[in-house]
Amino acid sequence: MGSRRYHRVVFESSTMLSDSSIENLDILREAMRANDRDGIASVMIKAGPRFVQMIEGPAQPVQAAYARIREDRRHFRVETLIDMPIVSPSLQECRCSACRCRRVPKRMGSRSCRTYCARTPS
Repeated sequence: MGSRRYHRVVFESSTMLSDSSIENLDILREAMRANDRDGIASVMIKAGPRFVQMIEGPAQPVQAAYARIREDRRHFRVETLIDMPIVSPSLQECRCSACRCRRVPKRMGSRSCRTYCARTPS
């Protein structure tokens, strides 16, 4: 890990897309490609019209990804919850995890989406 700078962004946003919208898959595919390309990891939880997402990895690619998301017409009411440097990523094994839940968690830390969704039926 050395002198490499890492960053974490957690944000909440809304969408007008229904859970069955094919565009949701497009968002996930685009995120997976970009994350692979940029060496970042993310967890995304969708509950009805709301998303909560955590992105982490090298500082510059994470900040660039978040800037793209803020400009994406599919996201609105984007609210930054956490935007901070970190010593090392906690999502190293996740290139892009996603799940659909009945509600968005009140707090989102390094806990994985799968762990949260296993306790919250969709």
